[in-house]
Amino acid sequence: MDKLVRVGKWTVEPHLCEISDGETVKRLEPKNMELLILLASANGELVTRQQIMDVVWKDRVVTEYALNNLISNLRKELNTKGEKEAYIATRPKLGYQLIAKVELITNDNEQTSQSISTNDADKKTIVNQATAFKGVRYHSNKVKGIVGAFLVILVLVLAWTFSSLIHTDNKTLSPSIVVLPFDVFDSDEEISYFADGLAEEIIHQLTVLPGFKVISRTSSFYFRNKDMPLTEIANRLDVEYVLEGSVRKDEDAMRVTLQLIEAASDTHIWSKVFTASRQNRFSIQFEISSEVAHSIDASFSTIPKEKRLYSPASSEAYLRVLKGRRLNQEGTADAYVKAVEEFRMATLLEPEYAEAYADLAMGYLLLVDSQKITLPEVDKQVTESLSRALELNPELANAHAVRAFYLQKNNKWPEAQESYQQALSIDENNYMALINYANLYRRSSQYEEAIKYYTRAKEIAPLSSSVYWGLSNSTTNLGRFDESLKQLERCVYLLTNNLSCHYEYAYLLRLTGQDEKANDVVEKIKGLANKLDFKYRSVLGFHNFWQQRFEVSNAMYEGLTEQFGINNNIVMSMPNVKFANGGIENWSQELEDIINTLGNKAYAGVHAGFAESAYLTGRCEAAIPSLEKIKKHRAVMMDNLLYFAHGTSYLNVLAYCYEITGDLEKQNEIITLAGDIFAGIPENEHYIGGFDFVRAQHAVLSNNFTLADTYLQRIEKNQWALRWRVEEDPILRQRESLGIESN
Repeated sequence: MDKLVRVGKWTVEPHLCEISDGETVKRLEPKNMELLILLASANGELVTRQQIMDVVWKDRVVTEYALNNLISNLRKELNTKGEKEAYIATRPKLGYQLIAKVELITNDNEQTSQSISTNDADKKTIVNQATAFKGVRYHSNKVKGIVGAFLVILVLVLAWTFSSLIHTDNKTLSPSIVVLPFDVFDSDEEISYFADGLAEEIIHQLTVLPGFKVISRTSSFYFRNKDMPLTEIANRLDVEYVLEGSVRKDEDAMRVTLQLIEAASDTHIWSKVFTASRQNRFSIQFEISSEVAHSIDASFSTIPKEKRLYSPASSEAYLRVLKGRRLNQEGTADAYVKAVEEFRMATLLEPEYAEAYADLAMGYLLLVDSQKITLPEVDKQVTESLSRALELNPELANAHAVRAFYLQKNNKWPEAQESYQQALSIDENNYMALINYANLYRRSSQYEEAIKYYTRAKEIAPLSSSVYWGLSNSTTNLGRFDESLKQLERCVYLLTNNLSCHYEYAYLLRLTGQDEKANDVVEKIKGLANKLDFKYRSVLGFHNFWQQRFEVSNAMYEGLTEQFGINNNIVMSMPNVKFANGGIENWSQELEDIINTLGNKAYAGVHAGFAESAYLTGRCEAAIPSLEKIKKHRAVMMDNLLYFAHGTSYLNVLAYCYEITGDLEKQNEIITLAGDIFAGIPENEHYIGGFDFVRAQHAVLSNNFTLADTYLQRIEKNQWALRWRVEEDPILRQRESLGIESN
């Protein structure tokens, strides 16, 4: 039995949550269908507001506004515009009555008037309410048989319908959801981008709901074209609900089908179909977003105007922005170049498009990060784009977040912090602001603060490699290598082909002496990376050095400095490479010439590389000025536990050089400072030879040779990859000059 009951002109099909009048089919929200059946069951009698609350929302506490809104929505569905027929009458301060005629429909299309009443309107489930239909009174003997059969089926249908479609009324919807990228059943590229924009709009507007966890586009779009069960997706993202959908071309329009699903049971809560034309393709996004928001929180009314995304008049400008964002997700330098052009074209097509200007500014900054261009070369374009974005929309959180990122790159950290706070005051879940604010704290060595913001970012972007990298780097700098490895293990499990996670994982495996695992990860990296990529070549240079393939490592680093110049931080990795290859003197001189030429414009990494090189070649007087500059302007480099894990301590080198130059007072000051820092290195499950190496240096500087031998013996026992440095290190060779031998 498909068609069960008629209310006025509408044929009601509870199991489909649909009503139809022979020409129009409307799909009702589950709560609207519950309300309609409840009113119909009362046989024209009053249904109190409390009874509706008890049946529709059960134990969930909602506002009076939610009930008023529900009644209003049902009236709109039942009353066609301009139609005189009435359906629901309001009894002020009491409740509501269904005043339209109610009829049953049988298999042979015979329609029979019915009187449905109940004494149990206050029961707490719609299934029990339907069961109470057995007590009805009928106006003819013929009707009794028909209605009896109808009621049995109706009870079964209702039991199935509302247990599967509206079962969430037994508990409050969990405030966590992911909106997956929509499937596109058409080869039209424009529709594909429209589908992306629709998903983004829904994500944005759901984030407006306070206290509601909405997975960001950064993580939700990871699942594009991935054949994975919804339950597994929800598990990876730690959400209970999934909104998925599809978009297909329907003549000159687009048909959008959405489904809200409870992931744990893989149960469909509801589905709804929308039609989007070229004329309403932007407004339909707001309509859909509002429908989704209201289904999750019935008290939701509308998104404030200031929180709504801008809908450009130019369809092409909008599509250009969507295309640029998709390119950015690829995460390669070549994709960033193409994305910038898309954003630039969007601003030309729609000069009032604030978001396009913000995206354009960020695109330039991503090019800087990927070494495609320098910051001074795009400074004008970035500042002009940001100024225009904020002029058009001062409340655009993304524009403030990009501005903060730009200020951070210019080392204007107080101003950057202010802009990050401004962005988060507008949108507390703005991923760009959270991740880069965390980066700012990390780069200023405030690692615990950084972890707080990374953790917040991880809640909405649990598949962000940047989050895992930041958490790993922060815990590593606190010396908690085991925590770092766990973060990266999770990352490579979730993001199987993400290079960022694999780079960092292989790096930490090498530092912690897990060479076999590190080799396996490096082999995987070789199959994933672009062999010409800057990061790939520098990573491979590092791993070859630690495997004592010194010539290969040197060739890779030489190629990078030839292509990108020497005034960068990569030169910090090269002193020991040059030392192992016999080219340390020339390298030291090359760095010194750069410092003399550039003066204060020389990178801290160049000063560090030169200081290390001068130390290894016995030129302490030349090394001290660079080390003192680092200590004054980049003190973070002096107590960096990552450098210690490499076997590098600029504090030890500075203390040694003060000793060589006879400044014993400064030497003792540095030795005391270094001792306090080394004492705070936490224990880890895996052996880290670099920690013992710098502690052995410190023990020699403190004239505690017995302790130094203890550390050196541990290095030998654990076969630290760089143990060859023990015999070459100037500080450790002091033992030999004093006639001290290891036990």
